[in-house]
Amino acid sequence: MRLSFDTYWPLLLLLVIPYLWRVQTKTLADLSPKHLQLAGVVRSVIIALITVSLMQPVLYRSGAWESIVYLLDVSESVSPPAIQSAMQWIQQTNNLGHPDHSRFVPFAANSTVFETLEQLKVVEVANESSRGSIDQSATDIEGAIDTAIRSFAPHHLKRLVLISDGNENSGHMLNMLSRLKSENIHLYTVPIQARTNRDVWVENIMAPADVTAEELFPVEVHVYSQGETAAEVQIHYGDKTLGSRKVQLIRGLNRIAFDASIKDDAGPVTLEAEVKAQGDPFADNNKFRSSLVVKGRPKILYVEGHPQSAKYLQTALTNEGLNVNTVAPGMIPTSVEQLDAYDALLLSDVPRSSLTEEQMRSLATYVRDLGGGFILAGGENNYGEGGYAKTAIEEVLPVTFEAKKEKPDSIAMIMVLDKSGSMGGQKIEMTKEAAKAPLALLKDTDSFGVVAFDYNFY
Repeated sequence: MRLSFDTYWPLLLLLVIPYLWRVQTKTLADLSPKHLQLAGVVRSVIIALITVSLMQPVLYRSGAWESIVYLLDVSESVSPPAIQSAMQWIQQTNNLGHPDHSRFVPFAANSTVFETLEQLKVVEVANESSRGSIDQSATDIEGAIDTAIRSFAPHHLKRLVLISDGNENSGHMLNMLSRLKSENIHLYTVPIQARTNRDVWVENIMAPADVTAEELFPVEVHVYSQGETAAEVQIHYGDKTLGSRKVQLIRGLNRIAFDASIKDDAGPVTLEAEVKAQGDPFADNNKFRSSLVVKGRPKILYVEGHPQSAKYLQTALTNEGLNVNTVAPGMIPTSVEQLDAYDALLLSDVPRSSLTEEQMRSLATYVRDLGGGFILAGGENNYGEGGYAKTAIEEVLPVTFEAKKEKPDSIAMIMVLDKSGSMGGQKIEMTKEAAKAPLALLKDTDSFGVVAFDYNFY
């Protein structure tokens, strides 16, 4: 049960109540305080009731009223006897339930709303859409449900009855499930016999929502067959065929996988899947369309430290489907916004001295904050000693440019000198000077010793 009001401006009248109580305190009437208080309460209640009545209250009793919308599939895949049988079932069900509100929606590629079952029985159908008729060439359950939702009576319990063979080849019914739940609409499905047991149709196309131009992406075509048969499944984009496979279909759902690529520029495109099978009586449901967005080829800013060598890597990247812009180090943008126009930046053997601090800071922001790609190709100019150590570029790289020097081992040196009689004179003096020379090369952590000998050692 729910109470609502059509208007709220009469609430201003409630401001009169405090005024009446204030005036009442200054009355000259010969009444006792109890009588004055009772009179004030009565006047306040009267004003409150007048206010509520002017607001036009409406009381809704939940569950008291029921609104039913019948969705009937009249597409070519459903036989006329099956449609007639469904109409009889609708009439019996509706008469038995006596809903407070009911609507009847025949649908195929389009739909319309009728207030009575008699109007439904004389609905016009055609192979193409025309004014006042139902186009039988396709089945759009999603569009039919959207029409039905807008046909329910407000403030009623909403019941939706879908009568169909489930052969949807336009739109996606699953897109409406969340809306049905949010609007508290109960959905009931009643299967209806298809016209033939040899029909084959494309039920869905599974593909990424967005892809990159010239890049392979997976496509899965869902084909439903009422029996085992040989068929050919194709994927089209405009007048181009992206893939074709000959398969043996089993009864029920078949999943046919493709790897496709689109070489055109960026923008929304429409994929069309088509199945061709022998003995298929209805070709109108053999196609299904799905949209996706193609992003342009990845743009690479290629900065080469040796301009004469740029053509080799540029050719290789271009052959891989990349859009390459080759510039000298001095042409690297200093604006992050300009760098953001590229998917990645490649520095090939660019020396540290060729870049300004502003360029390196912008490049680091582009990588760290905007998620841009960055490749630093090595060479003698940038991987030499020092390189980009302690720069903004080093901060965004997974490596550092500081060369780690191994701590040298300490040295222990022993000099052995001959001081026998044969070493007298000039010889011994030269030996002493030779022993002193290594001391200039030793560090404080090294050790040095001298051993002299003749007939004994000292």
